[in-house]
Amino acid sequence: KVTDTGRGIPPELQERVFESFVQADAAQDMSLGGTGLGLTLVQRMTELMGGRVRLQSTVDVGTSISLRFPLVRFGSVMEPKDDQETDIRGLRVLLAEDNAVNAMVATAQLDALGCTYQHVGDGAAAVAEAARGSFDVILLDVHMPLMDGHAAARAIRESGNPVVIVALTASALPDEKIRCLESGMDAVLTKPFSRAEMATTLARERSLRLAGR
Repeated sequence: KVTDTGRGIPPELQERVFESFVQADAAQDMSLGGTGLGLTLVQRMTELMGGRVRLQSTVDVGTSISLRFPLVRFGSVMEPKDDQETDIRGLRVLLAEDNAVNAMVATAQLDALGCTYQHVGDGAAAVAEAARGSFDVILLDVHMPLMDGHAAARAIRESGNPVVIVALTASALPDEKIRCLESGMDAVLTKPFSRAEMATTLARERSLRLAGR
């Protein structure tokens, strides 16, 4: 939990400050070099770890940001998840992956999960298909020819497409995850990932999108 005694955030802006490039006090933040991405990244990184962000703010009093994460006590037994929580059958997926082996693995996982999918081999093709088709999720490999995943995600977002975008990357470094989120992606799957990890990520992002996140 982090609390300040600053200007506070008006009620009408408290939901919007989690959107990219939105600032509660644009004049002040611009003078300090702010980008309006701070709370957006906090929320997305928290959600990637299964947590939630809570904001409380009063104008001229201050703001409090709380992060809550699910924890399991050492030695406790985890209950098996309800299959319905990760049921993504019928999900329409666009897969952008240039590596033939990685594409084969990913499409086999999507088949097993009951998803329908279309596969392209580069970022430029992904942008074109995203504009033409109707997809629930786009899986974007970060390193691709012609246009990489970051550039493709930015192009898709600039077109106004709100589709869920999940990065596929072999890098587990925090900086890479932050870069993916900054380019407009919603989540990150680190290679190699299991079918269960894919199902959990896609189900979570779909639920968040349906909830208006």
